[in-house]
Amino acid sequence: MRVPQLLTNNQSENLTRQQKRKLQRTHQKACSRLEGLIRKINLPVTFDNNCVTSFGNFGLFEVLKQAIGLVEIVQKHLTVTRHHNCTYSAAEIIDIMIVLP
Repeated sequence: MRVPQLLTNNQSENLTRQQKRKLQRTHQKACSRLEGLIRKINLPVTFDNNCVTSFGNFGLFEVLKQAIGLVEIVQKHLTVTRHHNCTYSAAEIIDIMIVLP
């Protein structure tokens, strides 16, 4: 039996109306939960340059990272043995690498 969540658009799977509705509700709940988390995080976005727009995507990306707990997810699933004098954790380094262009 194929798992419906793993199917691509090109694959056909006969789902009952109840199964389709359950998947739709699960998706809606996940979206609502993420929206709620993002609303709770208030990232102050300020710019000291008049030619830079305050509608840049960096602020939104940072809020998303905080809402999903990116650093905590990386810490949970990535184990790296580091030397005793390392200042930054592997999760913090990955977070910095994601942000840098």
